[in-house]
Amino acid sequence: MLSTTTILAGLVVFISVITNAVAQLDNAEAGKILKSHNEYRDGVQPEAANMKLMKWSSCLEQVAYNYLSSCPGFNHNPNRATDAQALNCEQSDSVGENLYWTSSSSLNSTSAVGAWYNEFVDYNYESNSCSAVCGHYTQVVWANSYLVGCSKFDAGPNCAGDSGTYFLCNYSPAGNFLGQSPYEAGTQCSNCDAGFDYCVQGQCSETDGGGGGTNNAASNTSMGILLIISLIAIINALI
Repeated sequence: MLSTTTILAGLVVFISVITNAVAQLDNAEAGKILKSHNEYRDGVQPEAANMKLMKWSSCLEQVAYNYLSSCPGFNHNPNRATDAQALNCEQSDSVGENLYWTSSSSLNSTSAVGAWYNEFVDYNYESNSCSAVCGHYTQVVWANSYLVGCSKFDAGPNCAGDSGTYFLCNYSPAGNFLGQSPYEAGTQCSNCDAGFDYCVQGQCSETDGGGGGTNNAASNTSMGILLIISLIAIINALI
């Protein structure tokens, strides 16, 4: 028979697994973030002929949360594609990333997306060049990046020596390939990829219902298996 201390330690591990499995954005906030992305993508100038309507990926959201909760500071995740593949995220061969930080303990996520988009003032479509930092903008409006998942994390009470709030969005497939324009200029939805047969909000969509959440069943199954294994271990300790 294991000691009470050992059993309690196991319960702490189990609770920790459950806690880390849940990203911090509620459905309403995730919906606002997705909506702001699609509105910005719809409004690009010149218009985009091949812009894909974004969908929310809870799997990419989990990748973002897992990384931020590791207290990385203001540094991009060099292993985001590997992390996404480990969770069986859709289209995870390449994953893009935008990162935002504010000194405040509260953060307006749609304002952060707006700050990324506002870099358009430093981007010239004709020459496909930037006069200042504009890579956040080009990722937001990258035509082929149609899955997005984001998370935010308050570093102050959770990360020693750090403060403020971080907001991170992952995108797949990734954008910002050297020498490529973020999208093809032309009449909206005039050059959609195969399988994106509907035009919704001026963008190419797989369905006529617009952008929605992705199921990510494989990712949820993997997480469920991990929780079950942890629970079985604790039950065995109690026997």
